Amino acid sequence: MAGLLVVALVLGAACSSGDGAGDGAATTSTAPSTAPAGPGTGGVVVTPDVVPVAPGGTATVRVDWVGQQPRTLMFVSICRRSTTVADFQPGIDCSALSEVNPNGTPDGSGSVELAVFRGPTPDGDSPWGCFAPGDQAPPGIQAVTTCYVRVTNDVVLNQQDARDSPFTLTDP
Repeated sequence: MAGLLVVALVLGAACSSGDGAGDGAATTSTAPSTAPAGPGTGGVVVTPDVVPVAPGGTATVRVDWVGQQPRTLMFVSICRRSTTVADFQPGIDCSALSEVNPNGTPDGSGSVELAVFRGPTPDGDSPWGCFAPGDQAPPGIQAVTTCYVRVTNDVVLNQQDARDSPFTLTDP
């Protein structure tokens, strides 16, 4: 057994010579990067993050991300709470009809245009919506004045890789 350990250590040292030959260039890490792209939790940026949109309307934002799993389907959606909240649940806290699903990229970064809404969620079943400060929500609807764009990969329930960035709404 000790002989096998020595062989593994010798092979490992030979592969990390740094000369480009055998240094792992052909392998791809599946660990997500932790380098942030800017504001938000771990690499999600919404531009603009104060979105001018008329009451009851929609506006398009750009969502950029880094640190997701390479080459996997992405899930980008609008949520009423941050993914960092302990009891966050995508099926309850995110709007199903706001979601877009771009293909993943070789390095786990990417961008997409996303329509944000002002008012109740477009699914019509959720008891919340994204509103500007001072907006009156309809009865039975929670007016959220800071919403989040959530990005994750592989499956919508993936909380391990989920990251988000806040945005607010204002009059145009």
